[in-house]
Amino acid sequence: APPAAPFVRQPAPVLAPSPQSSGVGVRAAFNAGSSPGVLHLDVAVTNGGSAPLSMLQVQLNKSPFGLAPAGTPQLAFTPPLTPGATSSVQTFALRAGQQNMMAPPPSPGTPVSVQIALKHGGTGQVFYLAVPCPFDALWAADATVDRSAFIARWKAIDDSMETYGTVSPLPSGPSLDAASAKLAARRCHFVARRSVPNAAASEVAYFSIRTAGLPHEFLVELTFQQNVAACKVCVKTTAQPWAQLAKAAIEAILRAP
Repeated sequence: APPAAPFVRQPAPVLAPSPQSSGVGVRAAFNAGSSPGVLHLDVAVTNGGSAPLSMLQVQLNKSPFGLAPAGTPQLAFTPPLTPGATSSVQTFALRAGQQNMMAPPPSPGTPVSVQIALKHGGTGQVFYLAVPCPFDALWAADATVDRSAFIARWKAIDDSMETYGTVSPLPSGPSLDAASAKLAARRCHFVARRSVPNAAASEVAYFSIRTAGLPHEFLVELTFQQNVAACKVCVKTTAQPWAQLAKAAIEAILRAP
């Protein structure tokens, strides 16, 4: 089967134009980057001010994911954005790492928003916005693992580091292929599938996840039963503070229409 097209979030409103922002309005969304270790903040800016806008300086506050600019920390508009105009979507490259990290890791069910400060290049005014950052936006595109390496890593992690959940019902029905396609689009990489011994109606699939810029790996097992629109989820990882977050992200992807 051809590889799944990457899932892309469309920028959503995070800041309405106001005098406090020199008339700047922002739509934004976090997405996985195309280069190893890089995330994208996709941004569209509306100039509700009275003068052309040529540049916004960008600063990211500390966050649970440690996101920081990967290059020049600014958004430039060439030609300048005229009053009343909205820019095309610009991609701002980010890296995750320890330097800009705020501990502890977020709790499952608690949405992570990254606070961002923008400085208007014309007025010098500083204003703030918060952009939701789903955990799967950090999943790396280059985290594929072959079957033998996966088995070795699975066996090397103690069973006490397994986290379980169940997704029921599955909108895509009792289809392992449909679930695999959903996960592949979010960079949860398929490794292998097998039938369960002494349970002819059951099938298990294995996947690998690695976070971009952070040293976390998650090994995933999904168990399906024939004609049952549900699956059992197991996440195995030594990164225990992040295990529930990974499981919740996988469950949310599988529950999505």
